[in-house]
Amino acid sequence: MRNLLNEEIDRMKKLMSFSLGETSSDLVLEAGPGRGAKGWRLGLKFWPGAKGLGSGGFTFSTRKGKRRHFGFQIGKEGRQVVDEKGYKGKIETDPLDEELTGWKEFLATDGNMVKRMSSTSKENWETLKEDPEHIGYAVYSLEEFNRTFGEYKWEYVICNTEDGIEQEFKEMPKPPEEDKTSGDFNSISLPIEFPVNGPSNTFFKDNEWAPTEDFAARLEQEVLGPLREIKNGLKVPEGEPVFFLEQLEVITSCSRFRNTGTAKGLTFKQLAENRNNSAKDFIIGKLKELGVVVDGDTSITQNSDGENGDGSSGPNTPEGNYVATDGKELTALAPKTPKAEENRSDYGEPLTDKTAYDDYKYCIAGMSILANTKYSPGDEDPGDEDDTPKMDVVIIDVPTKEYNVSFYSKAKYIGFSFRLPKIVSNWHKRVKKQHKKHHLFKKKSKVGPVKCPKW
Repeated sequence: MRNLLNEEIDRMKKLMSFSLGETSSDLVLEAGPGRGAKGWRLGLKFWPGAKGLGSGGFTFSTRKGKRRHFGFQIGKEGRQVVDEKGYKGKIETDPLDEELTGWKEFLATDGNMVKRMSSTSKENWETLKEDPEHIGYAVYSLEEFNRTFGEYKWEYVICNTEDGIEQEFKEMPKPPEEDKTSGDFNSISLPIEFPVNGPSNTFFKDNEWAPTEDFAARLEQEVLGPLREIKNGLKVPEGEPVFFLEQLEVITSCSRFRNTGTAKGLTFKQLAENRNNSAKDFIIGKLKELGVVVDGDTSITQNSDGENGDGSSGPNTPEGNYVATDGKELTALAPKTPKAEENRSDYGEPLTDKTAYDDYKYCIAGMSILANTKYSPGDEDPGDEDDTPKMDVVIIDVPTKEYNVSFYSKAKYIGFSFRLPKIVSNWHKRVKKQHKKHHLFKKKSKVGPVKCPKW
């Protein structure tokens, strides 16, 4: 009887499909071409009319498997992008003097790296080496190439450049006849990102959240001072405000050095929130002192998640320091326990220099301020109306340049390769939760004429 059943199964296999039903379960077998290589799909139903888990059982099918190699690998595949953040604390070459003689002598030994570049990358590389602001990145890139070349035997080196623009706003005279929108619009939108230049890690002392003197000085220099100059050049009808704060966005983050001192009982998130609130209140207070209208129509958003999602950004502290969990001093793990070392690389490889962690301690504020461009007709002589220059606000573009260096090599083998079919099932794989990445402030409005209901 069993032989007869097997013969029947073989016959039906030749027809490329068959089904067999029983009172307690259903069995379905299918064969033939599908996605990837030919194979069999096996489905089990645990009981008739079953729902949920019992309705599907296990489902297997074959797919085209990965290529397997038999032989010897003589070249390792690799890709590396030289990190543009925190590299200053990783440079090993001594600059020797203010003229950076040590760095320039070291960069003169870049022949092995340069011969792997395209003509465009070579031009960008030479520009990078001559750029006094970014020469340190060139030194670190060459150090990384030399350090990893023995392992990967890099085949290609790419050096890209990206031209960027920093924008400054200034007041300039504008003839009335060129103002084509004066009848429809009554203000100019000024998008501002603070700080304009340089890092913001000095805006708060370690473990504190009161704005520092540097915070106040930079705000005066980069935001309040230019607004004050614009205010002095505008003619605004009596009783009307000069500025209105349309939008304000504040983004803060801590590094992953555990909180101590005043903040020892705070998590990363709580410290980042305290700094965010302090920065918001300080900026709004200073804008109000200047006469900027801030009211219920002002859109205010705050982000204190950091790149790691818990109020912090960047990697954990290097070996020899506590591995902080939530940032509190009392809940930090001991530095030498296996558990601590296991978690140390959760957010990337730790940096060797504490100053390099300053890139991940930041406070950024984005603002959109509307400037009143209405003019009081009583202050102008009607006979000279066409000759009186009006003051407008314009954007001046200041070119900037950024660099990116990367290496690539393909794997090389001596031997042969083959494929094996891959068996897959319909069960869902558990995926490790990814940390939420925040997006830095992007100007939501462009400079230009708009209609403001405040005047």
